[in-house]
Formats: sequence, C-alpha cells, structure tokens
Amino acid sequence: MSDITHCAGSGCPLKNGCLRFRAVAYGRFDAFGSVPWDAVKRTCAHYLDVTELASPTDEAIRLRAYMRWRAAGSPEGTADADWRAAQDDLAAELSARLRPPEE
Repeated sequence: MSDITHCAGSGCPLKNGCLRFRAVAYGRFDAFGSVPWDAVKRTCAHYLDVTELASPTDEAIRLRAYMRWRAAGSPEGTADADWRAAQDDLAAELSARLRPPEE
C-alpha cells in the first residue's frame, strides 16, 4: 500500500475511512502538501474507501486457499474451511497494514 499518495487527514471528516490516511507507508512515500478535503463542497476528490480497496479479492482468496490445501496434503472435503481461513488470513494481513482509526 505504499504506492499511493498519503494524506495527513488534518480536519478531514472522511480520514478514518480513507486509505490515503490509514495506509501504513513503508520506506519512501508521497504525501499531499495540504489536505485535499474541500470544506465548501464537503468532498474529497482523492478519497479512497478503505472497505472497498483493502478487502481481499476472490482471486487472492482462491490462491491462498489452494496454497493452504496443498500444504495440508490436498485433503478431501476442506474447500469451504480453506476458503474461510484464507479469507480471514488475507483480511488480517490487510488490516495490519492500516493504522487504526482515530477517535
């Protein structure tokens, strides 16, 4: 998640739901010179919704579930459990890459 322009979020009411504010930057990163929140229009043209962008895709879940299944010796009848475990693993990894929302 370090390939986005980050936002300081100061004074922005959308910051807790915005990936640009919540993403943890690793190494070098770009940041806005000022918060892009437009108080008059009450919008942000650079808003990236955390719930939409930080959720694992079906393809990522499918690949992780397959890798878990293979690592377990390819047992029969574990597809649903492997899918749920893969989904939980990926969601936890993505969540760990976000700062907690500010109060």
